[in-house]
Amino acid sequence: MSVGRLRIFSLAGLLLASFAPGIASAQQQPVTVAQQKLLQVKAGDMDTSVSPALQSAISAFKTALAAQTDAVITQLPPQSTAEAAQQRLAAAMPSPAVGKPTDTDSKSADGNASSAPTAGQYGGELQLSVTQPEPSLFLVQESFDIACGDDTVLLAYRNESGHWQRILLWQSKPYNEISGAFGDTYAVQLLHPQRNGHPLLLVLHGTPWCTSTMSSFHMDVFELGASPANTPLWHGDHGYRRLDLDPPLTLKLTADGFEVRTSVSEAGDRIFRKGVMRYAFQNDAIHRIEPIAMNAHDSVEEWLEMPRSEAAGFADDVPGSLTWKMFQDFTWEGRPEGAHIPLAEVGAVRACTDSTTHFQAEVTSTIYDPSGKQKDHPGPTYFVQLQQVSNGYRIHSAAQSPDPACKGPDLMSGSHM
Repeated sequence: MSVGRLRIFSLAGLLLASFAPGIASAQQQPVTVAQQKLLQVKAGDMDTSVSPALQSAISAFKTALAAQTDAVITQLPPQSTAEAAQQRLAAAMPSPAVGKPTDTDSKSADGNASSAPTAGQYGGELQLSVTQPEPSLFLVQESFDIACGDDTVLLAYRNESGHWQRILLWQSKPYNEISGAFGDTYAVQLLHPQRNGHPLLLVLHGTPWCTSTMSSFHMDVFELGASPANTPLWHGDHGYRRLDLDPPLTLKLTADGFEVRTSVSEAGDRIFRKGVMRYAFQNDAIHRIEPIAMNAHDSVEEWLEMPRSEAAGFADDVPGSLTWKMFQDFTWEGRPEGAHIPLAEVGAVRACTDSTTHFQAEVTSTIYDPSGKQKDHPGPTYFVQLQQVSNGYRIHSAAQSPDPACKGPDLMSGSHM
């Protein structure tokens, strides 16, 4: 046995000693000490900044969580179930009641219940979840309180040759704002496709905030092989409205990937719209596919908000065309900080007589001067030609005048198509 493995087993032995059947009392663990130190670092109510002291204490707590989880899971019998693993892990971890705000903490100055975070909340209410999507695979989620939300650590263990070994540790890097945490919403799911004979794991999480419903969620896909895979195979992100329930953020598996639906921000008069993001594992990589939105109107708006590299997959016109001039007019991508761009708004959508799959969307814009030195004035106008496909709409081309074949009524009048 190597010296390195002897040290690992010695650490596991210390952590697991003095508690039948083989797990040490949580009160004796380094993880408990790390949690108490984190709980003692005070933070102001509704303060979204994370001080260096908090960053250090959060990192130390996460390190202790991972070490304690390793010490428990790697010592389990190979035939263990998720239920048994969670019971053993819970016995070796601090209680979820530790750090839970008291009734006094939860009341505002007028004596009424308050949802505002309390000082010292960081590190409290540790929540554990062990799932077993395959007989030889454990997924362990561990989350704890931070201001206005929570942060989550994900660990994966595979049973190789009769021993449980960690193959994934996924956690946020140190953050100076709470939006850097892996929280707000959190979901993990094995995808149906495999890569190199290994399962693909999707991890989806939101980003906490205190004062706004607008935030972003992040998606990471990992290949779970026999060796550790702490670098995602693919990463994606999208904006969403955190507290909207029409629809709430939901994740659904598809035959070749996954789909996310949620409420996203809208340009123009509407505050929000229903968003759909579908991805497929194709050509050994994750790609976004149709539908990119719920209707033709929203497809144009979504397309204009995409990174250019992604938008290219949903537009048929050649580079350098008027389609891409329109895209450049309305995108922030590649612009210097503080640049002013026309604010685009998608208007009338009309059916066209030359084909049942041809639609036209009018895009107008306004140029605003934040300094107030100039009056707001109209920006460029485009007429986007859309091609309806089997599962959505594609951007076929753009013009600066309407197509004569597209004179039907405005399909957007009163509702979205």
